[in-house]
Amino acid sequence: MNERILARLRALMELAAQENLQELQLEVGDSRFVLRRGQAQPPAAAPVQAPQGLPLRSPLAGIFYRTPETGAQPLVREGDWVEQGQTVALVEAMKVFNEIAAPVAGRVAAVKAADGQLVAEGEVLMLLAPAAGGR
Repeated sequence: MNERILARLRALMELAAQENLQELQLEVGDSRFVLRRGQAQPPAAAPVQAPQGLPLRSPLAGIFYRTPETGAQPLVREGDWVEQGQTVALVEAMKVFNEIAAPVAGRVAAVKAADGQLVAEGEVLMLLAPAAGGR
């Protein structure tokens, strides 16, 4: 865990102690933190399942777009079925919009990048759950 996150967690722990809070829950991305006072063992709870699937990575650095133009519907949403080769997103680099195509047919398990977000080459844009013998 990086120092920045640890510093924020420490600050939250101090705030919880000052305010005499018994429990503090924090969700950051796919991670969930629960701070409880006076409890030596973690509670027995089912772990949060992150979506799984084939990562669709950005082939270049640029701005990620889910829509072909401002105000349009997203090319795909979580849960949508996509065909191999279907355009699922765009990455703008040097004023050129590059189409990102699904490498396999399947369902969109998760969209990891936010619309308008700067993405790095190789960054996961979305997860695809490949088809197992058809829809």
